[in-house]
Amino acid sequence: MSKQIEKQALVSHGVVEVKLIGTSLNTFYTATLWETEIDMKNFAHSGEHMEAIKVAQSLAKEMSFVFYEADKIPSKKKIDKILKEHPAVRNY
Repeated sequence: MSKQIEKQALVSHGVVEVKLIGTSLNTFYTATLWETEIDMKNFAHSGEHMEAIKVAQSLAKEMSFVFYEADKIPSKKKIDKILKEHPAVRNY
């Protein structure tokens, strides 16, 4: 499903960059960079992404989300650090 999310993001209004980062069959990241927070939220609450969240909630043992302001998508190492330390991370 991550490829469908990537396709949706790439044609969404305001997208700057999209990166899929897979670390194993059980762990992956969808990292996106947007012109505005509104553009990002419109993407996150629609289409394939919204369907993937619904499916993931029933399959995943853990999901983490963070809205992090940056000029570029961080490295996987930096993403791991953000997910462990950023105060705005939401875990489900």
